[in-house]
Amino acid sequence: MAPNANHQTTSFIHSAGKPSEWRKKDQVRRQHQHAASVAHQRGQRKRLPRSQALPVPANNSTLPSPPALRSDPSGSRFDPFDVFFVTNLSAHAQTMFQSAIIDQWPSFALSSRKQDIDRWRSVTVKYALESPYLVPAITYAGSSYRYFFGSRDSSAKFHRINFYHETLRQLREAMLQPDSQCSDAMLLAIAILTIHGPPNDMQGRTLVGSQQMRDYEYYGSKTWEPTHFQALLSLVKQRGGLHKLGIDSLAGIVMTIDIVDSISVLRAPAFPLFFPPSPVLQALRQCRKPDKSNSCQGFRFLRNRHLGRRLLTIIEDVDALLDAYDTVLKNPGSSIDFGQLVAAWRILQHQTLSLPSGEDLLFNLCRVAVIVFLVECLEPLPVTGAFHRNGSERLMLLIDECDKRDYWQTSPNTMLWATVVGGFISRDTSLRLWYIEQLRGSPITTGQEHWEKVLHLAEAYLPFRHRQAQGCQQFWNEGCKWLAIANPYLRTS
Repeated sequence: MAPNANHQTTSFIHSAGKPSEWRKKDQVRRQHQHAASVAHQRGQRKRLPRSQALPVPANNSTLPSPPALRSDPSGSRFDPFDVFFVTNLSAHAQTMFQSAIIDQWPSFALSSRKQDIDRWRSVTVKYALESPYLVPAITYAGSSYRYFFGSRDSSAKFHRINFYHETLRQLREAMLQPDSQCSDAMLLAIAILTIHGPPNDMQGRTLVGSQQMRDYEYYGSKTWEPTHFQALLSLVKQRGGLHKLGIDSLAGIVMTIDIVDSISVLRAPAFPLFFPPSPVLQALRQCRKPDKSNSCQGFRFLRNRHLGRRLLTIIEDVDALLDAYDTVLKNPGSSIDFGQLVAAWRILQHQTLSLPSGEDLLFNLCRVAVIVFLVECLEPLPVTGAFHRNGSERLMLLIDECDKRDYWQTSPNTMLWATVVGGFISRDTSLRLWYIEQLRGSPITTGQEHWEKVLHLAEAYLPFRHRQAQGCQQFWNEGCKWLAIANPYLRTS
C-alpha cells in the first residue's frame, strides 16, 4: 500500500523512530505523568484538611480571578452537555471543555449572531464526539485560556501540558491509520494547536473589560509553533483551499492564521479570501465620519502611481475602520457589530499584504507603513513574536533608501509619519535608536511640546488614536530627549 500523502506534510505529528519506538516513549511519558499526578495528590492530602476536595491558594485575595464565563444575550447559558456528553473526561477536563466552547468559540465564528454562534458550537461538539482527538484539543484551548488569565491552581499547569500532549498523541494515531482522511475535525484540531501554541507561563493583564479585549490580548500574545502552522497550510492546500472546507468558521480560522503569519514576515497570504469582501467594506464605509476633507490628503500623490489608486482605496477604508472603532469605544451601545469590525480589519490586512511591491520607492514606503500601521491601529500587541522585529526592519530599509534620495526634503511629512509609525513598532527592538536618529530630518521641531503638531500632521495621513497614539507619543518624547542630549544646539525652527 502506498504511504498516505498526509505523512509527508505532518512532521509535527511524528516522533523520532519507528511506531513501536514512539509507543514505548509514549508509555514511559504516561508512566511519568501518572507518577507525578500521584505524588501531587499525596502532597495535597498532606497539606490540606480532608474536608477540602480541591487545592486552593493560600491567599485567594492576592490572586486575580479567571474571567467569568460568557453568557448568551438571552440570559441562558449555552451548555453543550445538556445535549452532548463527552465520556471519559475528568471533572476538570469537562469544565475546561465547556469553558472553551462558551468563552472562546464566539471569537472563532464568522458571524456574531447568536444563532450562528450556537450552530458553530454545536457542530464543534458533534465533531468532537466523532473524532476523539478533538476533545483534548478543545480542552487544551480552554485550560490555556483560563491559565493565561489567572487560573493558577496547583494542578492547572499539569493538566494543561497533559491536554496538549494528549492531543498530539491522538492526532498521531489517527493520521497513521491506513484509511486516514484529512477531515474538517482534524484540521480544526491542528488549527487549535497552531493558535494556542505550546504551553507557556505567560500571564495576561486584561482581567476586566469586554470579552473581545481579553480575546485580543490572549491571541495576540501567542507564539505559534511553526510545524503546526506548516502542517495546517499543507493539509488545507491538499484539500483544495479554504473554499473546499465544510465549515465556514473553520475556513475563517485558517484564513486568520494565514493572515497573521503573513503579517509576521510581511508576505502575501497563501490563500485568497473565500468570501466576497464588498458587503463588509461597504458597511464599514458607512461608519466614516462626515466632514473629513483633510482625511488621507497626504496620500493623494498615490493616484498617479502604479497600483496607487488601489492602495489609496485601502487607506480610505482603514480610515473608516478607525472611525468605526472610535465609535465602538465611545458608544458601546452603538449599532456597529464588533465581529464585523474585526472581519473588516482582517480583510484590509489581506488586501494590503496581497498588493505587490512596485518600482516606485515612495509607493513601497507607504504600502509597508500602512501594513505596519494597520496591525496595531486597534490595540497594540505584546512584543512576543516576529512582527515587531521584521516590520520595523523592513520599514527601516525603505526609510533609509528614501533618506539617501533626499526624501526628507521633497516629502518631509510622509517621511515623518512613516518614521513615527516605525518608531512605535520598534519598541523593545534594537532599531529603536535608529528611528530616533531619523527624527533629525523632521519638518516639526523635535520638542515634546510639539507633539500636538505631529498629531495634526498625522490627520492628513492615517491618524494616531487611543493606545497607538500613546505609544507614538512615547516614541516622540523619547526621541526628543535623546536628540536634545546628543545635540544641545539642535535647530529650534
